[in-house]
Parts: sequence; C-alpha cells; structure tokens
Amino acid sequence: MDSDKLYQIIRVKIEKLLPPNWIKATLHFLHEEQLSEYEVSYWGKDGVQNSLCGSEYHIERYEEKIIGSFLEERNKTEKCNCLKLTIFPNDKFELETTWDEQKHQLSLALAQSDLDLEVKGEAMGDNSAKELTYSKQKTTNLDLREKIRSL
Repeated sequence: MDSDKLYQIIRVKIEKLLPPNWIKATLHFLHEEQLSEYEVSYWGKDGVQNSLCGSEYHIERYEEKIIGSFLEERNKTEKCNCLKLTIFPNDKFELETTWDEQKHQLSLALAQSDLDLEVKGEAMGDNSAKELTYSKQKTTNLDLREKIRSL
C-alpha cells in the first residue's frame, strides 16, 4: 500500500471528528509485535493543540492492520515502527516514519515476559502455585505496558 491510499483511509474518519476551524491534524501510531498505540492531535486557527479522546476516535482492527502492514512494508527499506500522518484541510498531507528503540526494547521485554508466563504455567502442576505465579507475572506485564505508554 502506498502513502496516498493510507492517507485516504485515515483522513475520512479523522476529518469527521474535527471542529470546523481546524488547520491540521496529526495521527501518531506506534506498531510493535506486543503493542500498538495511537494518538490524534489537531490544531485550531487559534494555534491551540487539542487531542481527540479515545472515545471519539478509535482505530478499528482493520485500520490497525492496514497501518501495521504499511509500517512492516516500509520497514524493509527503512527501519521504522512509528508513523506520523499529518493532514491539512486542503487535501494535502505529510507522512513521516521513525524508529523508537526504547519502546521497541520494552515491547521485546513484554513479549519475553509473556513467553516466560506461558512456560511457567505449563510446567507447574499445582493450580494454586500456578495462579500465584500467573498473577505476579501479569502484574509485571501490566507495569511494562504502562511504562511503554508513558514514554
């Protein structure tokens, strides 16, 4: 998929949610094996930056797959896991891809933690010990996810 097609898919949904006086809007999207996150910001004619709430703008599963596939394809020639798509009211856009090493490393740690949890669960025969181990590991995984989001 090329950047024009990606823009056309994302633009329609975002523009429906923007106030009439917007001058630009930006979708920031991170795509990792264990994590995808996004944020939409827009600027009004007064120059003030605002964000669309997650209850207003939600990336559907098919959109996440489209963006993820775009980044994976782009990653073959340029190391990237983040997409920044800025749209303007005049049907113009800017697209930038970047690499976030810190979030990549945290995502890898989360993947390893999930794998360790799976192996521990299979190896333990005692259900109460299995539940305690699972509960502790799940807390660690939630802490990792929160740390990733805070970056």
